[in-house]
Amino acid sequence: MTLCMAWKRVVDQTTELVIATDSRLRFGCAWDCGPKVLAMPRSDLAICFAGETLYAYPLMLHLSFAIGQHSKSRSRATDISDLKGHASRVFDGLAVLLSDFPRGKDSADPPNVWFILGGFSWKKKSFVMWKIKYEHKKGKHLECALREFNRLHQRLSPIWERSVRALSSCQLLMNRQVTH
Repeated sequence: MTLCMAWKRVVDQTTELVIATDSRLRFGCAWDCGPKVLAMPRSDLAICFAGETLYAYPLMLHLSFAIGQHSKSRSRATDISDLKGHASRVFDGLAVLLSDFPRGKDSADPPNVWFILGGFSWKKKSFVMWKIKYEHKKGKHLECALREFNRLHQRLSPIWERSVRALSSCQLLMNRQVTH
């Protein structure tokens, strides 16, 4: 089982984006101390994954390098809401470069992985998050906005609430002061 989640947390006047994952990497064996969250070079954006490590790590690293090499992306002149489509295009461009398949196969199996891309949007003046997943029927990576959890109208189970509180101190990546 793998875990990857992100949520906005409000403490007093501060809104934070929290991204948390488990730390087990699988690649034919298990490694229980692997980071699955990667902060991007611009520092207002991060990505995490759940699923196949061998597919996810190269994609996340290529996205990080692509953002780092483009001055407008690196300097935050490009808002992160515009980068979500770029992330999908980078992922799709890499997928077509796969080669040296096992004997008898002419393509790779569809990847079993999904990503959460999130950070602070200066256009929207708030944190935003998207899920990016390969859609086999369409043959490309697609992104969709993650819904906000409305704690006034929905309740988590007591077990889930304890888990969320425990994870909130696990991998806090970004903190942004927001005035209400």
